[in-house]
Amino acid sequence: MSVSIHPSLKHLSKRSRLPAISVGRKRGGPAVPDAAALPDPTNVQGDVYLGIPKVRIFLNDSLSGCQAFIFFIIDDVSKFRQALQTYHPTSSADVTKALQAISTSKDSGGGDVDIIMTQIAFSQLGLKNIGFDAGSMLHDRKFLGDQGPWDSVFDPATIHGVIMVCAKSQDKVDSGVQTIKDTFGASWEIKQTLSGNARPGKYKGKEHFGYQDGVSQPSLRGLTTPHRGQLEADPGVLILGYPGDPLVDNPLGPQRPDWARDGSFMVFRKLEQDVKGWNNFVAKSAKYWQDFTPVPDEVQPPFKDDDEKANFVGAALVGRWKSGAPIQLAHFRDDPSLATEDNANNFDYSVPGVVLPTNRYCPFNSHTRKTAPRNLDPYLTRKYLESSLIARTGIPYGKEIDVAPTEQRGLLFVCYQSALDNGFVRQTVGFSSNDFFPTTDVLPQNHGKLSVQVYETLLDANTLGQDPITGSNPKVTVVDDAIALNKKPESGQVTLAVVDSNTSEKYLVTGFPQQVNDTVDKYTPDFFVTSHGGEYFFVPSIPTLTAWSKAPTTTKSKLDIMFLIDATGSMDPYIKQASASIGTIYDNVLRNGSWSKDDIRVGLVAFRDHPQKKATTFLTQKYDFTSDMSKVSDNLDALEAKDGEDYPEASEDALEDALEADWNDDAVMVTVLITDSTPHATGESHDYFKDGCPDQNDPVDIADRMADLGIVLYVLGCEPKLSAKTAGGIDFYTGITAKTGGKLLTLNTANIDQLGDIIVGMASDTSDSELAVSENTSAILKRKGDKISDIANDLHKQLTAKGVKHWKFTMSNVYSFNSDAKDNVKVWFKAKKLDQTVRDKIKSVKGNRVNSDYRKGERPTVTLEKEAISYDQVEALVTKCLRRSK
Repeated sequence: MSVSIHPSLKHLSKRSRLPAISVGRKRGGPAVPDAAALPDPTNVQGDVYLGIPKVRIFLNDSLSGCQAFIFFIIDDVSKFRQALQTYHPTSSADVTKALQAISTSKDSGGGDVDIIMTQIAFSQLGLKNIGFDAGSMLHDRKFLGDQGPWDSVFDPATIHGVIMVCAKSQDKVDSGVQTIKDTFGASWEIKQTLSGNARPGKYKGKEHFGYQDGVSQPSLRGLTTPHRGQLEADPGVLILGYPGDPLVDNPLGPQRPDWARDGSFMVFRKLEQDVKGWNNFVAKSAKYWQDFTPVPDEVQPPFKDDDEKANFVGAALVGRWKSGAPIQLAHFRDDPSLATEDNANNFDYSVPGVVLPTNRYCPFNSHTRKTAPRNLDPYLTRKYLESSLIARTGIPYGKEIDVAPTEQRGLLFVCYQSALDNGFVRQTVGFSSNDFFPTTDVLPQNHGKLSVQVYETLLDANTLGQDPITGSNPKVTVVDDAIALNKKPESGQVTLAVVDSNTSEKYLVTGFPQQVNDTVDKYTPDFFVTSHGGEYFFVPSIPTLTAWSKAPTTTKSKLDIMFLIDATGSMDPYIKQASASIGTIYDNVLRNGSWSKDDIRVGLVAFRDHPQKKATTFLTQKYDFTSDMSKVSDNLDALEAKDGEDYPEASEDALEDALEADWNDDAVMVTVLITDSTPHATGESHDYFKDGCPDQNDPVDIADRMADLGIVLYVLGCEPKLSAKTAGGIDFYTGITAKTGGKLLTLNTANIDQLGDIIVGMASDTSDSELAVSENTSAILKRKGDKISDIANDLHKQLTAKGVKHWKFTMSNVYSFNSDAKDNVKVWFKAKKLDQTVRDKIKSVKGNRVNSDYRKGERPTVTLEKEAISYDQVEALVTKCLRRSK
């Protein structure tokens, strides 16, 4: 029985994703979510779950759907936001209307439906300042198994976003691209435009190897009408903020920010297809067709020629015939009747009489069985497999091979999911490139050996069970001149002593021996898809785009301050002052005018030390962020200064707690460490833990991670003890705070009542700095590789000419730095971890580190003024920007 298609879509029944016009329950299937639990199609951009139409949509067969991808960087944030107000992306509701219009036009015999559709998405760098950070694909390149040379456009510092434009012809796409260019004008710079088009004529709907594409798309319950047997998932598997989204399904964990709801994570990849190599491979493998099935005797009637054999080899590797019919149903010959909408997915991989997963008809490592796995019970649940589903909406690129045989061609791959780790990353690393997936036994099985016997002759065994189309883990290095004299290895694992003939160095190599038959005339499989780069993007909802277009000039509308307070015995006066000052700090921050009452949150971590000769009452004591200052004051009042044995304290543990705190995505993030001691292992004497924190928390590494996340660290060094009792505390804190864009400042009995003014100054200065970073990122990154001083000089001139003003917080320079001290600061600033190598570089600094006036009790001067941006401030924002782009 066929699935009922809404009458307004009756001529599009072959489409793999058809919108559900009404919400209901699928007969015999799982309950469809209530309407309240479904995304509103008017909020979701059009390509995410329905797919912007590209193939077999237009009525004139002489036309192929075309698509352009415009990769851009933002030059002027304010102008870009203004342009967003006039940019109108295609919604999923718009796609539904377009499909209905196309079906109606076909019904009436009308002409082409002339539509231009667009969608916008932003990279990690493009959204950095609103808190989105999924990382850059370039950083995951080796992890994902990409071995090919990447196009320069995919450098993570060069893309802020992408706009796609789809239409029925290249002329219409070009017109749409020009409209987009006119809309965004001087606000951006286009880095590159990539174009693709559906293949013409009889190849329409097929990728360049000749196989029907997009057959295994998932259907979202309640949003699309499933075909028989089509894989289904809850809406949140693709769309953030709904059941199926792993964060929504875990209510006790962190939740999505409001602006992420109705969005999706998009992956773009430029994949080159070696069509000639593929065709040659299946042709040469035709004579070995029996190695691609465990039941060659079932081929009836026998294959009549090499073409039939080669087609079977290709289908075994792909998992489908060129028509789209699954090899699980059409075992040995293509049957287009099994490629229809109600048959193409109406199967699983079970075989009557066989209880466990089997490769009887479809190899375990075939492409479709790797990327769209089914029925792996009892080893993997349906829920787990559903969570791995992605929606693919790519398009071929390049001319036909018979037209331009030497030119590059392939697929501009696009997919969507609510969690990259569950979707694209899992499919790429956990499924396609994993020799042992799918899971078919309690003990891991290498499916190259189990399913495709021809692979048993290969030496690079780690490629045996991978997806033969896209699998691409690095190949094993084979040393072919190691000779074992008169030693025949036994079966099982062996260890060989190998001597390098050039250096005479000896190596022990452990592994499994495999005899190589050099006379076997078998064609060695290769991978036929090469990645030339890509990026992760976030596709915001249409309401979020509207909100961003009208956002104020600052991208950080809230303020989070995390206090880390040393609660050991010597800190009693500073704890009391912090408690007394918290209300004043809050009031003064409000009077600054940058934040409203509910925008400000304060958190607290009190710390003491790890147990040494005697027990300690606590290591760290954490208090969550709150906007209720009376709670903060009560928490401080309850603190008692006690414990502490050696001079260093567990500030490294408090820093780790701060790093892991529940920071607001839309906040200026400031951490204030108040202490008179150093962390452990910085080289101080009387350190009970000279080699490092017992919990392996490294303050140098933590400062680097804070800098990457945009958390600014300030340290209030409590005098006179910090300078008197530590040999290197001043240099250490000056170095690690500089990593984050913060500073080491001074707190003593003469200025302890200035604590409130100091905090307000820090917050105001940091807020303006964060705004300047967001507004100048594009200009700075264009000069990545130049000296920081050169970039800062030029940018300072530009900002000065524009009359840019900036809150400037200053405090009298209490500490003195001679050349040795300055060298120490540089060592800590550049250090990546706290170890003996770094400590050995630290010099002993002679003399008193506190300037003479302040040794006599003079009160440091604190000022906060709005004035022309200084060179130092520009240099700091350049350093921040470059740091965060790594």
